[in-house]
Amino acid sequence: MQSALERTYLRARRLATEYKRAEAERLMRDVLAGLDRGADAGELTRGRVLISLADLRAELGNIAEGLAILQDLESTLSSADPLFGMVSSQRAHILQRSGRHVEAGRAFDEAARRMQEDPRELFVLLLNRGSFHLAMGHLQAARADYAQCVLLADAAGDALRRLKARNNLAYVDYVAADIPRALSGFAQVQSDPELAAPGLVAEVRLMRADALLAAGLFAEADSELSQAVTGFAQLRMYQDRAEAEAVRAQIALVEERFADAARLAGRARRGFARRGSTGWALVAELIGLQARLAADRRPLELAQRCAEVREVLHTAGLVDDAAVAALTAARAFLRAGALEEATAWSVRGSARRSGHRITTRLQASGVRADIAAATGRPRRADAERRAGLRDLHRYQASFGSLDVQTAVVRHGWALVRAGLAEALASGRPSAVYSWAEQGRALASRLPPVRPPDDPEAAQLLQELRLVRIRLREAELAGDDDPGLRARRADLERRVRQRSWYAPGPGEVERPASLGAVRETLRARGPNGVLVAHILLDGVVHALVIGPRGTTVLRLGAAADVLEAMRRVSADLDALAVRGYPPGLRQAVTRSLARGMTALDDLLWRPLATSTGDGPVVLVPAGALVAVPWTTLPGLSGRPVAVARSATAWCHSPAPGEFTGRAVVAAGPDLARADDEIRDVGGLWRGTQVLSGPAATGDALVRAAAGASLVHVAAHGHHESANPLFSSLRLADGPLFGYDMVRLVPAPRHVVLSACDLGMVVSRPGDEVLGMTAALLHAGVDSVLASVARVNDDVACDVVVDYHRCLRAGDAPSVALTRALDGRPDAPFICLGGGW
Repeated sequence: MQSALERTYLRARRLATEYKRAEAERLMRDVLAGLDRGADAGELTRGRVLISLADLRAELGNIAEGLAILQDLESTLSSADPLFGMVSSQRAHILQRSGRHVEAGRAFDEAARRMQEDPRELFVLLLNRGSFHLAMGHLQAARADYAQCVLLADAAGDALRRLKARNNLAYVDYVAADIPRALSGFAQVQSDPELAAPGLVAEVRLMRADALLAAGLFAEADSELSQAVTGFAQLRMYQDRAEAEAVRAQIALVEERFADAARLAGRARRGFARRGSTGWALVAELIGLQARLAADRRPLELAQRCAEVREVLHTAGLVDDAAVAALTAARAFLRAGALEEATAWSVRGSARRSGHRITTRLQASGVRADIAAATGRPRRADAERRAGLRDLHRYQASFGSLDVQTAVVRHGWALVRAGLAEALASGRPSAVYSWAEQGRALASRLPPVRPPDDPEAAQLLQELRLVRIRLREAELAGDDDPGLRARRADLERRVRQRSWYAPGPGEVERPASLGAVRETLRARGPNGVLVAHILLDGVVHALVIGPRGTTVLRLGAAADVLEAMRRVSADLDALAVRGYPPGLRQAVTRSLARGMTALDDLLWRPLATSTGDGPVVLVPAGALVAVPWTTLPGLSGRPVAVARSATAWCHSPAPGEFTGRAVVAAGPDLARADDEIRDVGGLWRGTQVLSGPAATGDALVRAAAGASLVHVAAHGHHESANPLFSSLRLADGPLFGYDMVRLVPAPRHVVLSACDLGMVVSRPGDEVLGMTAALLHAGVDSVLASVARVNDDVACDVVVDYHRCLRAGDAPSVALTRALDGRPDAPFICLGGGW
């Protein structure tokens, strides 16, 4: 039977495991006092209590005191004493947590030789040693330690320890750059009903945030970290709190919020310093130095301090952080004009694929490029930036989720921006094309990936449909249901997260050469021209490729274009409303005409002498996809296709006649929807018609797979906050962008006749998200959709005429031009192949 002291000790250990360390320390000291009084201790020894107390003191911010307790205890033990190995294990853990990795390695080696006979203590050793291996970059060794921890925890029936080990295995996947697998692993831990200890919950958030940051999902990472900081603070877990604040500082740095980065890094550094965690304090200081350098404050002084930090981090074995310090020193020396020192430190910060994060590798490419440019070697600078983007694209191909594929591009946006700026400054059209295409819409060069069947995701989407229906009913009744809104947000979060776990294609298409674009233009008909609009540093440029040659023009301020777009969109939305008084409708029509002329003056009229009068392929900067291109005065009567990139257009099949199966579907509550699908369906042989209760999302997806042409007349809604939740309203509720991955094989052409589903959300690198992006990513050749709201009668008339032209053999962009016939209130565009 256990003594009272043994029970108190075990209770203290359990509290420590649950991260209630202050309370655990109080109980440990009560146990020591009982031992001093000679109370019955059973099998408990003073040495075992002191080992636990040393760990608690260190975790509560007193590293030196914790190490001193172990040193005093060790001096009383023989090498044959079972506690000797436990002292080594505890010392190793404290040293590793404080960033003293070389000393920690020696202590782990010592402990490993002595801990094989005690499963519980062996678990602790292996868990800590796995973390040490991770810090040193020994991934296989870390994975082996954590896998053995899972087996030990399973054998003991210890759910909390099993979750700790599984969480760490997910972190190994993160370090190994298998981010989809890591995110899936963290999600499994977070959803486990046994995850109850607040400290472990916060620890999982901290580790998961690293993976989210690697995936370019900065807002999601920062949200996890904010909650982790709160949890750690409540539990007085000061080391972990400082680590979370350091990662938040990194996010602020990448997002160019330099004041926030400096503030957060300073707070983290002070937290580490109070604990005596010198290695971690230097890592936090390094983030602050990078933020200060961005503000151009005394670069020579910063360079010298970065060099000092690099030496300490390198000695401690923190390879990646040491590389970042060297690269920051190189950039600071370059800023100070010390080219020799900059070159030398860039070599010390050389970061290749092995052992370095993608962000560090891209930073190294950028530094080498900047030094090459500063030393008069522009070709070398160009080559370094291109090599960095190739590395980024290989990394991007590891993700199967369109959401993540488009998000990770922001890691390389600095390289793209620098390359584009130099190309535009050179005035050479070939350089501008090469860089515009190298950095534009990288996701369009990844083969579509159909994720494996996921019953849980399907169930979540179905529940989300039902919740959205109930919310709409409540809104129509004038009610607001906060509970339903919260449930909707939770379901959308879970659906979105599950999409992140899909592995990528691992393949990358090379960008089409300028020669290939010219050849494709010639092959598809006379007088064709491709125009790529480029938005950089607040200025819009246009690259024109056509029979008259290749030219680059500076068009003007992006702010003017965006303001004109806003006015035009507002007028189009107003004209879509039924029942406007004639006088007001005429006033809005005149306003729209003025706005369209303004947009034409800004974006197209300056190009008129370079673009001829043939068909046009437009490759707009992401934010400009929403321009109603086909109704601009200067483009009236010309076939226009809007492509994600020149490469995507070159690789798309030339449109042929639609001789295969056609599918038409009508959603509820849309005026003239049944008339529309009757007229459209009557134009095609063997059309499959979905209407009334039969027009469900599942029925449409099944019917659309492999069809030649799909036409949907249904209310749609563009979600700017979560673009892949943009939806079509069908009989059983909304059909989301997330459902489009199920279109296998994808239909050739899709027509979305109602609402504003041509709208997108733009991310860095002209990556776009929305319903049309999901369709194109799924493999659809071309999509007809509107970039603003459309009056139901106008939409019906235009799309029926459009199908008549398609039936007569016109390519989609040609058919759209004829169907519009100069109508300014039908802002349909043809995305994808088109002609």
